[in-house]
Amino acid sequence: SEIMSSVKDSLDKYKIEKGHSIGHLRPTKVEYFYDLIGGTCDTNTAQFFALCLSSFWASNSPSKDIIADADFDFVVGLKGGSPILGYEFAKLIKKPFLLHEVTARFKDKHDDMRTWFNCSELPEKGTTALIVDDSTTGGTMVSEAIDHLRKYGYMVHTCFVVFEPQIKNARERLKSKNVQLVSIIKTHI
Repeated sequence: SEIMSSVKDSLDKYKIEKGHSIGHLRPTKVEYFYDLIGGTCDTNTAQFFALCLSSFWASNSPSKDIIADADFDFVVGLKGGSPILGYEFAKLIKKPFLLHEVTARFKDKHDDMRTWFNCSELPEKGTTALIVDDSTTGGTMVSEAIDHLRKYGYMVHTCFVVFEPQIKNARERLKSKNVQLVSIIKTHI
């Protein structure tokens, strides 16, 4: 609860009160929005929230009620999300980091995983990814990353975010792909 309280208090700094439409496929009007993508452009902020994520993960991974399967081999960040946060989290826990692209980088090499993922080394096929981002609204970007990971022979069973807006069906959408959504806090309740 201490981590949750700290995250909630820290998110308030990035709260934009004016109405916005959020979501990639089906924009939804909300009264406020947390701009953590912008916030994590600052190194200290990215490191702070990465520390919150790693602390929450360490505290809750023994509990199957909160995190069903805590084992993973590498971290995937979303280029259209908060990639700096994913990178700082991976660095903190000493796991390789991959960056999922928004669009295919190669138009003629769809059998090459680097069409969709930037990485310094290709992970071994059959290893497990943990998707990390600031939030997920409807789950479109996460769903695409899941599909691409599985296409190239990787496993993924968890998406981990700082906050989970309760305005769309991201949790159910990911559940339909057999992926658990784990969040530190829920917003827009």
